[in-house]
Amino acid sequence: MAPVTDREEIANDLLGRLTELDNLKAALEDKQQAVEAVRQEEERAREQYEAAIDAMLATGWATPAGLQAQGHGSTRRRGPGRRKAAVIDPAASQLETNNTSLAQAAR
Repeated sequence: MAPVTDREEIANDLLGRLTELDNLKAALEDKQQAVEAVRQEEERAREQYEAAIDAMLATGWATPAGLQAQGHGSTRRRGPGRRKAAVIDPAASQLETNNTSLAQAAR
C-alpha cells in the first residue's frame, strides 16, 4: 500500500476518525447515564422491599428465619461478619514494656 501524502485526504481521514471517537464517547456517556438511572431504581426498590420486611417483622407475626424459609430476606449490604483480629506490632509491644519498666524503676 502506498503511503498517503495528500494533505486533504489525511485531513478527511483524521476528521472521520475524530467524528467516530465523538460518536463513541457520546454513546458511552448515554450508557453510563442509563446505568446510573437503573442503579437508582434498584436502590428505591431495595428500600421498599426492606421497609416491607421490617413492617412484617414489626407485626410480630413473622421472624427473619421464617421469612428466609419463604425466600425473603434482607438485601442490606453489610460489612464482613467477623471482626479482623488486632494486629500486634512487636515494636509497639516492646515500647510499652520498656515504658512500664521505666515507670516501675522510677518509683
